[in-house]
Amino acid sequence: MITFREQYDKLVGAYLKNQVIPTESCACFVGNLLNGTRKWRCAREYNFMGNPSILYSLDNERAGIIEISKEGKGMYTLEDISVLEDTFMLTWCDKKMCNSNEDALYTAFEKALIKLKEIHESKGEIVENYIFQKRQSDNTTNLVVS
Repeated sequence: MITFREQYDKLVGAYLKNQVIPTESCACFVGNLLNGTRKWRCAREYNFMGNPSILYSLDNERAGIIEISKEGKGMYTLEDISVLEDTFMLTWCDKKMCNSNEDALYTAFEKALIKLKEIHESKGEIVENYIFQKRQSDNTTNLVVS
């Protein structure tokens, strides 16, 4: 089973390297979580703003669910991924216009990490405490274990 710490390190690494692009399904929070794949998106009937996806079909849904299972090593369900995507994107967009500033990205990332931790804990994993901090200009690490 893939651990929260492994996923945290991968996600925070992408954040620190400025490799998170919220509008790109292969580079958003979930895209980074699922190793840069964009196929997971096909499993969702609606995009994050509630509009029907032009890519949606039952075959695409099956392919997306298979991709989620493969890249998440069986850890995540479509519902888990939907919760993470919605948490990240709706926080980032703040119910108005999608926001590209650092504060919005940090807040969305922080809330999605909390949801990810809850998902791992709901599956029986004991997750160590962490403190996620906004990236600094020198891109130092931001994991503090307490």
